Amino acid sequence: LKDKDYDVRWSVVFELSKLRDERAVAPFIEALCSDSFTTCHEAATDLSRFGDEKLKSMYELVDSGPPNAKIWAAFSLSFGGWDNYGVNALLEGLNNPDPQLRRIATESLGRFKEDARVVEPLIATLQDENPRVRAEAAMGISFMEEDERIIDALIAALKDDDAKVRCNVIETLDYYKNERAAEPLIE
Repeated sequence: LKDKDYDVRWSVVFELSKLRDERAVAPFIEALCSDSFTTCHEAATDLSRFGDEKLKSMYELVDSGPPNAKIWAAFSLSFGGWDNYGVNALLEGLNNPDPQLRRIATESLGRFKEDARVVEPLIATLQDENPRVRAEAAMGISFMEEDERIIDALIAALKDDDAKVRCNVIETLDYYKNERAAEPLIE
């Protein structure tokens, strides 16, 4: 994991994920602090496959790790349905200057559909300056219980300049099957 070559680091993460050995948790946690987006993403995704042995380390990272690693740890926790421990780190991640990390935070927040703190920030993220973040927000919102704020925000987002955002908004509106969406979709 400390090799200077990106491809080697990625290969190590990929192979360690196959082992599902408790000893692999520590290297994965370390990989979450990498400067490589793909290495962090792969490590966070693969950590989600481990059980309780990862939780203490993940909680520590969410509480006191570097800002980017906090987002990755919370991302990993979001896959397992463990609890809402990482929600605050993800909410903070929506303000990260890196659009890729804002997108990861947005994607993860959608998995915490029972947490009322998530709805308004996801709606606000439909206005993010980065179209990939906005597109992810449209998909993340689809996990939330339907309410008028969500439908209003999605209908407004149908006018987004980015085609991927509009497509994701349409998919989410289709999921909700709210009759109010018919007229704006026809227009």
